[in-house]
Amino acid sequence: MLFMKIWLLIVAAISLINRKVCAYEPEFELDESETSSGFSVRILKFGIAGSRGITKGDQVKILLRSFSPSVESHIVGTAQQDFVAGKHPVTPLNQAILNMRVDEIRRIGIPFGNYGKIYYEVHVLSIE
Repeated sequence: MLFMKIWLLIVAAISLINRKVCAYEPEFELDESETSSGFSVRILKFGIAGSRGITKGDQVKILLRSFSPSVESHIVGTAQQDFVAGKHPVTPLNQAILNMRVDEIRRIGIPFGNYGKIYYEVHVLSIE
């Protein structure tokens, strides 16, 4: 029950940033490296070759999708977010997005107690 309340708060926070939330089915299946118990980062799509990567302090615009296999699918969300790299409220994302390029997609798996992982798919839309 506590997990569900916390998960709802996370999804609500994401949705309030730009007031956009919708159901999401992952386009890329989870692989074995992602289903392990630790923190994981997987590149799903490489960014634009030759473009610069994100560094701490950059203003970035991303499309963020969140989900967890241990939670019903109606409690997942997608939101466009604008923030300064290094200052995202989901702290582990700050390190995981460094060096990402425009149009790159990474999936970050963050362990969440005994409930498994929460996954965030980050698609970089712009870097300033």
